[in-house]
Amino acid sequence: MLRPKLVEHISKDIVIPEVKNIVIKAPIIKPTPKPIAKPVVKPLSKQQIDMIKTQSNGFLLNILGIICLGLFVFFLYYRMRNKSKNKETYEKQILMLNQGIQKFENDNRLHKI
Repeated sequence: MLRPKLVEHISKDIVIPEVKNIVIKAPIIKPTPKPIAKPVVKPLSKQQIDMIKTQSNGFLLNILGIICLGLFVFFLYYRMRNKSKNKETYEKQILMLNQGIQKFENDNRLHKI
């Protein structure tokens, strides 16, 4: 289908003379700033201070507990890993020792005969 062609009429002189003659005589009203109220700071009571201290102590104890738990788990893992490595080395050493004993027994048999 054919679309209609839209034509925009552009005029170089957009402001008409009637608009140029409009004068605003009323003063521009600026909004008045609201006074900033100073915050009222009440001193903390002894009970509130004690509560803050216990909360901070509890927080520190929680962090220390997590660190200790992490160290405990790390040492368990390290021990388990080294145990498996040591087990393999012990098995190799036992096999080599058995081979050495058999070789020694065979040499002794040959010398006895």
